[in-house]
Amino acid sequence: MSRRFTLKRYADQGRLRRVRFGLLKELLAPHMAFLEKRGFAFAATSDAFDYDGLAAILREPGRDTPGDLIDALFLLDDLSDPVHSDRLAELAKSLGVDLPEDYTSEDAATAIYLADSEALRNLQFEIAPRSPRKYDFFAPRNPSDRPVAPKNGALMDRVARDLDGWFTEYGKGRGNVSIQTSVDGPTSFVTIRHGGNYKRASQIDTGKLSTIAFRPPEYDVLLFELATGMVGINLVNKSKRQQAAFLRILGRHFLGINNVYEPAIRHTFEPLWRDGAASMRCDDVPDLEWARVSEWEWRRVGVNMVRTVNVGVDLFAEMEQGAVAALTKDTQFTMAKFVLKFTNHPHPRAVTLRGSNTAEYMRDEDAPVVEDWLSRRGFLLSLCKRTREARISVA
Repeated sequence: MSRRFTLKRYADQGRLRRVRFGLLKELLAPHMAFLEKRGFAFAATSDAFDYDGLAAILREPGRDTPGDLIDALFLLDDLSDPVHSDRLAELAKSLGVDLPEDYTSEDAATAIYLADSEALRNLQFEIAPRSPRKYDFFAPRNPSDRPVAPKNGALMDRVARDLDGWFTEYGKGRGNVSIQTSVDGPTSFVTIRHGGNYKRASQIDTGKLSTIAFRPPEYDVLLFELATGMVGINLVNKSKRQQAAFLRILGRHFLGINNVYEPAIRHTFEPLWRDGAASMRCDDVPDLEWARVSEWEWRRVGVNMVRTVNVGVDLFAEMEQGAVAALTKDTQFTMAKFVLKFTNHPHPRAVTLRGSNTAEYMRDEDAPVVEDWLSRRGFLLSLCKRTREARISVA
């Protein structure tokens, strides 16, 4: 097993009942001998089916639990979340899998798994890393006429080959690098799946203590600005050595031998003191309903670092009431957190800018809309203003 066996859906009898009986039976049929050995008796109808007994078995895997059953359960558990229903429906349609009008997300994931388990794994590849991420941005030292082409399959194969060589050298396994690219307007996401460091854990079964060893997968994500060649890097392990290797390899294949990536000065906080509350406008961004700034950190000459946090409160509204110190031209920001309300999501989400080249997003797919808003309000510097002050060696 590659992680702790904790299932949110496929080990709960209530959730198991959400899977159509025929699909559940088909999923479990190859493992009938294992289940019967555990004392489970298959029933011909859903009314007589022992969902409680099945859930208890799935919650307590042992050394006798088939590995492919564990893998299937992890995959189905991840993708049965209703938040993925639309993606599952699209995938089912592309595969020719007919879903009934009243299907559940558990139905969709199970039906797709039975039809084409690899297609479901590829979908997991796309969405698994879409969690809160912090990107450090780097730009070419010299502007290049060579277009950034992360959708070029042959080029990405060469990137994967070089990354695999680096991961092999640093003990993360050989032949485990897979790359997937998706383009959303001016932004491209590149997800890199590779092996992590080997892990060992103890387990006990029938009174006997033993050790299992496994290499967990890790997902790193790159965010490319196609027009500028700038790349944002998020690494699971936050390794500076690995970051330098990524920059060296990407520079080799995207920029050529006479160019390198270096830290970018990408954004500015000037609109906060220059435009005040007007910097939160979003009426010209169709996918946003409103924007607020809920936290910031700044300093001034002769003033110690000031950090103001008002969760759920608009700091500009607080400033108008005199509850928050006014901003001036010599206010030097180091961080600002914005709360944005997307039109297609019931809950606001946060975006944080730090320093001059670090951005944190709640979801990767938010980035195109957020970047559009930041650009319109003047937080993102234009290409001609993105000077480079810091230097990093990627040799």
